[in-house]
Amino acid sequence: MAFVEDRFSLPFKAASVTPPRTVVALDTVANQVVPVTNASQRPYGITRASGATPGLSVAVYESPGVAKAIAAASLGFGAEVSLASVGVASAAQENSLATTTLLGPKSVAASGTTQWSVGVALTPALAGEVFSVKLEPRQVSGLV
Repeated sequence: MAFVEDRFSLPFKAASVTPPRTVVALDTVANQVVPVTNASQRPYGITRASGATPGLSVAVYESPGVAKAIAAASLGFGAEVSLASVGVASAAQENSLATTTLLGPKSVAASGTTQWSVGVALTPALAGEVFSVKLEPRQVSGLV
């Protein structure tokens, strides 16, 4: 069963529509976050079970916490995960009106490309299921 471990969180505002359980990055405007749209963007954290519209406060799980995420593909305990896709909403997301980021096993990045890992899976999951991820963003590009 997926679980969370809450850590200190700074107050943020959503710079754009930010669905629940979405990987976010720091915006260029202070104290704002934006949804991450690909694995080459540096992740900051994952929004909690409630999302936000532009200008409203959004709660974000940050490193070194544990957050709930949605699996894009089957993954096991200990799998390093990165942004796999921006998929349509699911029941797991608890919001049927938006899209969200989905996490999957880290793919091999081509040499010289930028890819970021979001963290490590602490519970196994099938595609579309909620799982727990230990937030440890790190750059994993060009390691081939």
